[in-house]
Amino acid sequence: MSYARLHAGGGYGSELDDAASSALHRPPDAIQAHRPPAAVPAALPSRDARLEIADKARRVEYGIGVARGLTAYQRHQRYINDYVRHYAGPAAGVSQPSAPPKTDHDVLREHYRFIREEADDDVSADGGKSSWEKQLARRYYDKLFREYCLADMSYYQHGKIGLRWRTQAEVFSGKGQFVCGNKACAERALLNSYEVNFAYSEDGQKKNALVKLRCCPGCADKLHFKQRQRRDEQQQQRRKKKQQARKKDRAQGLKDKKAAKRRRRSSDDSSSSGSGSSSDDDDDGHEGTHQQPAAAAAAAAQTDQQADTARAAASEIWSKRPELERTKEDEYEEFFEGLFM
Repeated sequence: MSYARLHAGGGYGSELDDAASSALHRPPDAIQAHRPPAAVPAALPSRDARLEIADKARRVEYGIGVARGLTAYQRHQRYINDYVRHYAGPAAGVSQPSAPPKTDHDVLREHYRFIREEADDDVSADGGKSSWEKQLARRYYDKLFREYCLADMSYYQHGKIGLRWRTQAEVFSGKGQFVCGNKACAERALLNSYEVNFAYSEDGQKKNALVKLRCCPGCADKLHFKQRQRRDEQQQQRRKKKQQARKKDRAQGLKDKKAAKRRRRSSDDSSSSGSGSSSDDDDDGHEGTHQQPAAAAAAAAQTDQQADTARAAASEIWSKRPELERTKEDEYEEFFEGLFM
């Protein structure tokens, strides 16, 4: 076998070599015709369609978030209401509840009392309709520890302080006895006990209760903030009244001095005129003229004395404290001021 002849004729070959060689020698138009067509890009949705899709996604996210924050019963009620409102309509026979059901928290808020009495547990007043609600409130009240209170002093500048009893967990942690009784304070040093007259409104009635509260010095200032502010205002009013009384006394004193000077001048003028006119008279006339200045001087002394007594009486009136009617609140404040001083 002649290898030179074989290589001269092209050597070994295959079908792949023939296809490659044919592709190389193929014209460009034939190559372009055999290529697969390019994929046409899909058209973007319109702006309204995109907004609608985003709105649906937000609604779904909102519904999921709301459903996570509800209980099983509340979630069931929501789904039923949505179905009746949007799909079934009133013809479906599913009635929408008129009012949401009461939870235990709602019952406690309605029947809880800060200081519970026997009359609060009486079920005969309403025919036994709220017996279980009052029993629930009573059981919760019995679980509270009513030796010391806890205070909420968020609105102490307005004179509003909220008080409540302690729970078992707070007693174990020492809150309200070994820790400051203010909810927002964790001070443990320099605690003092205070007996507070707690005035509150409950069930449409105004009530008062003496309770114990332990506070640090900073929270004690908040506790007595309104009383000190009222005391400062009363002191300022007293100072203003004293200043006004002093001004009036000074003005009255000046008026009295001017009146006394006028009376003295008039008496001097009358005495001088009487002595001049009686120079040519007889002895009886001289005696009369001597008696007139003496009477005028006595009258002037008497008027001066009356003016002094009137001035002293006026000063006593302004120096005295006006007597006002004392109310129960004034008696309570005086009593507690004596305790806190």
